[in-house]
Amino acid sequence: MEISVICLTYNSDLKKTLSTINSVISQKDCVFELIIADDGSKENKFDAIEEFLKSRKFTNYKLRANATNNGIICNYLSAIELAKGVYIKYISPGDYLYDEFTLSKCFAFMKKYNAEYAFGKALYYREINNNLEILGKSDPVFTDLYDSDKVNYDYNTVLKYNLLYQDYLLGAGVIVDRMVFGKYLGEVVGRIRYIEDNTIVPLLTLDKKRIWFFPEYILWYECDSGISTNKHRGFQEKINLDFLNCYELLMEKYSYNSYVYLAYLRYKFLSQKNRILVSMVKRVIDLFYGGIKYRRIRRRMESNRYITVFNADNWYKWRVFE
Repeated sequence: MEISVICLTYNSDLKKTLSTINSVISQKDCVFELIIADDGSKENKFDAIEEFLKSRKFTNYKLRANATNNGIICNYLSAIELAKGVYIKYISPGDYLYDEFTLSKCFAFMKKYNAEYAFGKALYYREINNNLEILGKSDPVFTDLYDSDKVNYDYNTVLKYNLLYQDYLLGAGVIVDRMVFGKYLGEVVGRIRYIEDNTIVPLLTLDKKRIWFFPEYILWYECDSGISTNKHRGFQEKINLDFLNCYELLMEKYSYNSYVYLAYLRYKFLSQKNRILVSMVKRVIDLFYGGIKYRRIRRRMESNRYITVFNADNWYKWRVFE
């Protein structure tokens, strides 16, 4: 088994879930399996999903129905218990693999570089009146830090951009070695519930494990629907707590690292209600480590980003209306 595609669901829209599944089971030139793990939904809709898979004559799938809602980390671990693939590609309802050769290209890239953790390009989209709208967004913005042709990969710079500048990788665009993924999820389970990508990246970097950039589109990413863009106040508070727990975990293992220490202090103070103190801490860190310059360059890069070369047919053909 080359790749295990993991789709996590929780009270997910059925049409979006089936469309996502359709983009997976249509893959060619790759030996893969599909694992769907539900995190304690009121109705997991597995009957409808199985009916759809049978109608498409796809049999290499596994379903995991978790009785209670324990968060993304636990749901991933429940899915990994069933996985047999060398690599994991995870995907969420509403997101699609870019085209029918996405998995085969991802597998070839991982094998070529003997990569344990990599990410590809994503097309951020919105659906408006059944039409596709592409947004000029990218995460991370500074992908050149991770280019595969870099001979001297700079772990300190990667850590700095991730922890201090929050130039995060898009978790939905990640391909990862199954054993590595399971190992790091096991380190954070019980402490962190949702932000697996923003936790694993600094852990990998501090352990001197390289992150690779695959410079091809591998994903249609439904913008503003993921947990990181959820605007609900109660849920945002849970995400903020996850980040604080993440930095506390990093401090326990890597307190000697100045970036870890500053990131921990920054987030701890940002969670305070004293706005003057928060403003002072942010300004000191930004001035000392170039945060102001980083944001200026980022804004310029984002304003100059125009996405014109992509095949919209790939998006339309995955969608399921039944």
